[in-house]
Amino acid sequence: MLVDVVRLSAQGRRDEAHDLFDAHLPLIRYEQQPGPGFRPKVSFAAHPGPTAASATRSSWGSSPRSGTREQNLCREEVLVDGTKHALKRALDVALSGLALMVLAPVFLVLAVLVRLDSPGGAFFSQQRVGRNGEKFTMHKFRSMTTTAESDVARLAAQNEGAGVLFKMKDDPRVTRVGRVIRKYSLDELPQLWNVFVGDMSLVGPRPPLPREVAAYENHVHRRLFIKPGLTGMWQVGGRSDLDWDESVRLDLYYVENWSLTGDIIILWRTARVLLNPVGAY
Repeated sequence: MLVDVVRLSAQGRRDEAHDLFDAHLPLIRYEQQPGPGFRPKVSFAAHPGPTAASATRSSWGSSPRSGTREQNLCREEVLVDGTKHALKRALDVALSGLALMVLAPVFLVLAVLVRLDSPGGAFFSQQRVGRNGEKFTMHKFRSMTTTAESDVARLAAQNEGAGVLFKMKDDPRVTRVGRVIRKYSLDELPQLWNVFVGDMSLVGPRPPLPREVAAYENHVHRRLFIKPGLTGMWQVGGRSDLDWDESVRLDLYYVENWSLTGDIIILWRTARVLLNPVGAY
């Protein structure tokens, strides 16, 4: 089902993707917000239907309890599958490690171009929020001026982003080289190191800033149930052209329905998007 949602989103058929999303996403409510060391205790409810029963409770890693078939299916969708996660991690390590070696010359060229284009270092490091609310340092090639973060307050009135995101199509903080590397997402390449060391995954929800997480509505915290990704359904489904609600819907659908096959398809579609970039600024 994840494959179908990715395909529909990539084709711009977002209404159909939304309908498919609503038809299959389990209704899940958790009882506390993710944070360091958090192990989610969630409440499950089957989709409305003639056999749907009242919500039951379970904890990740616990054995399934008796209940209706729909409730047990919901539990199976969100309980951690150790083998599946181990294979995902193996894929992350193998592909990110290979990419870091093969792209080393590209890293060098980009670092030199960034340094020559504007004052400041070649890399930009920023604190982001990962799985279970744990914070980590994410790395990128610097695509903005060194005062970019402190300038956010000054530019707040011109924010074109939706929800908790800050976005500007003609952002004055972006450098000349920055506009090119952002268009083709080359500024994201250093995140391969974050994937290799385990902070991120190749595919997953967008890695949020702490200030964004602080403004999340309760249900949006489910994005933190798995590692954030270098790419994801938001990347192949419209990137910055997506509004906040669409971005959240795609991320939550991925959290509940991810698969290795789906990850491979998303990686393939990401390569195609980068060759014909749309919605990147």
